[in-house]
Amino acid sequence: MIPRAAPAHLTRLAEASPRFLVAEGVVDPSPIASAALHVWILAPRGENMLIHPLGTRAPEMAATVPLPSPPVGTIGLVAPDWQPLAALGTWWSAAEGLPPPFVPASSGAEALPGVLAMTAEALSAALLREAAAVRAEGSAEEPDGILADEATPPPAPRALDWAKARALKGGVDSVAIGDEALRPLLRAPAQGRSILLLPDLGTRGMRRLRITLAHGTGRGAAVAAWIRPGGPPPDDLTDLSHAVPGSAWTGWRPIGEDAVTLDLAFQPRLGEEAMLAVGLRAGEAEAVVELEAGTLSAEAWPEPTKAPLPVAAPWANLQPLEAMATGPWPPAAPQDHPTEAPSAGGMAIPGTLAGGERPRRLLATGAQYEGLRLNDYENDGTYRHLELDMAALRTGRREWAPVRLKFAIEEGEPRLEFRLAAGWPAMFEEWLGRQSDRFGPFLRVFQSDIQEFLELVSDERDAALMAALLEILPRVVEEGCHRAGVAAAEIPGWLAAAQALRAEGTRSA
Repeated sequence: MIPRAAPAHLTRLAEASPRFLVAEGVVDPSPIASAALHVWILAPRGENMLIHPLGTRAPEMAATVPLPSPPVGTIGLVAPDWQPLAALGTWWSAAEGLPPPFVPASSGAEALPGVLAMTAEALSAALLREAAAVRAEGSAEEPDGILADEATPPPAPRALDWAKARALKGGVDSVAIGDEALRPLLRAPAQGRSILLLPDLGTRGMRRLRITLAHGTGRGAAVAAWIRPGGPPPDDLTDLSHAVPGSAWTGWRPIGEDAVTLDLAFQPRLGEEAMLAVGLRAGEAEAVVELEAGTLSAEAWPEPTKAPLPVAAPWANLQPLEAMATGPWPPAAPQDHPTEAPSAGGMAIPGTLAGGERPRRLLATGAQYEGLRLNDYENDGTYRHLELDMAALRTGRREWAPVRLKFAIEEGEPRLEFRLAAGWPAMFEEWLGRQSDRFGPFLRVFQSDIQEFLELVSDERDAALMAALLEILPRVVEEGCHRAGVAAAEIPGWLAAAQALRAEGTRSA
């Protein structure tokens, strides 16, 4: 992917001015900007990426040209998640050798500490380079045979050495045939876990990791891999799953008769020393799987592919979020809520309000979200889910920030799930959940009973939240699939389920 800009901006992008490129979904990037540090906005448009200065509108695609090279003076990128920028990083690496440094943040205020630290580091490096250049000019002539700026070849692929691996949880054995090197074998009891930890993993010059697991047994079992910067090892699975800058994980992938391959792209802030964890999660029976191979590679990560939406999809005309680049979201003008049947995208909420009057029909047209993050992904036979966080969700005059939902498909039926638990925001004015488990109270809304649930919603803000969530659901699910690395052939099934749930929730009662 080659980013594009208006021709009038090419001269400024070629100037050696310190700058940060900020993804469109980052809320209020203004704290980052100053007279000495410029901010430009990265605006995704389909398979393209537009670049424009903070405080200006993104140009029309037809009025842009491809950039001849990465913007000079760029210190780093700011975005809620690296994955949507992976294609940009691939282009950047081809031109510069390495992708730009990355600051994960959902808002300008959240990004400010990382931006200041990265800017200070870049300034120090520039001063050191300048001092070295001055010393070189005054030094004697270099001896023969020493070549300046000699290109260093990329390191060769390297197989993982499991000798230092240890069990973080569950059982780990070693197996080998003949003179083969020992390979770990993970064992997990029914409904249990087995986690293998490999600390002190040197990743200098490496950009990706591929692990192959084979000979798996156990109905409903799944495997996953995590990589995180080096440091104190995690104490348990909860600590391991806590995201830190530079970390990445694959999500749980089901095992079967065939081998399973787990790919991890290294984040820019991973560092040269990392730790790897490989996990086995058992289903209803004891599970076993063998770590057949593991390889570190300097190979560039391939550009992501996106499955196109069906032409006739009812959500195809929904517009992407136009994030405000100059400040907080402005309040919309007051809107009336007519009592006649809603237009496409609206939802009627039966029930009663205070005083016995029927609630007004709430239209969720124009619902917009930003800062989408993948929190969890599972694909386990007849059950699969995406757990997604949004920095903000807005419709009309209302805003919810942050928002979390779990979209699940169980035995072919889609549902939404919300919880009252650590990490889950309190989004509802009136909690209608009546069930709980060891993680706390939860609310599940299935396609088959969504109309019955909506009849119970009496608070207007809660009704507007459900309407907005249903409106954006197909878009959110599609983006979540790409972030989770769902195979392109499987994405239409996820979209069809999201469409079905949305259609059932928005049909007239």
